[in-house]
Amino acid sequence: MSTNRKIVIIVLNDVNDEALLEATLLIDLIHGSNRVLMKKIGSNGLNLTDLREEFLLIFWISEFTHEIELVLRKGARSNPCMVIYDGNSRLSVRQIIQTNIRGILSSNSISELPNALKILNSNGYFICQESLKSVLGNISGTRTDKILSRRELEVLNLLSHGLTYLEISAKLHISYDTTKTHTNNIYRKLGARNKAEAVNKARGWMILS
Repeated sequence: MSTNRKIVIIVLNDVNDEALLEATLLIDLIHGSNRVLMKKIGSNGLNLTDLREEFLLIFWISEFTHEIELVLRKGARSNPCMVIYDGNSRLSVRQIIQTNIRGILSSNSISELPNALKILNSNGYFICQESLKSVLGNISGTRTDKILSRRELEVLNLLSHGLTYLEISAKLHISYDTTKTHTNNIYRKLGARNKAEAVNKARGWMILS
């Protein structure tokens, strides 16, 4: 079910003001009064306790530090969250993926924001084309090993079809403990807390068909 949540934009670093303006205008156009802009430069002292589940948080960043990672993980525990990052920076998209964030958007791809908000408001997962290319290489190719290894993809595919650890172990001719290790690595790499979240993220991000 789609929920039209109020939107909070939290600016954690100095960012491109032109891209920020374009994003806020797009949100105004789509959501009108449901937009809430909270401009906060720097993560120190940022209080997220008053932002409950009815808010959709957009964290705008130009670098990825340990402090920012903690803020993203904290926000993602209680709210649907997405990150808009400076597309001209050398920031690692893979690091963002591992923070339980539902949406990832480059500032160079602001035109994809309406679709991202629609998907996140429906409790889905979104990654823009530019971000996907940066972690997968050729988007239409098979370089998915940049996120998951070939064996991890095999395990995830079988998990998505409802197989148990024992069934996967037998099918792939690996031990039960090895299957569990692969599964834990999948969860860590995708920033997922359980099988359903891992499968939904992988499908939403086109890692898994």
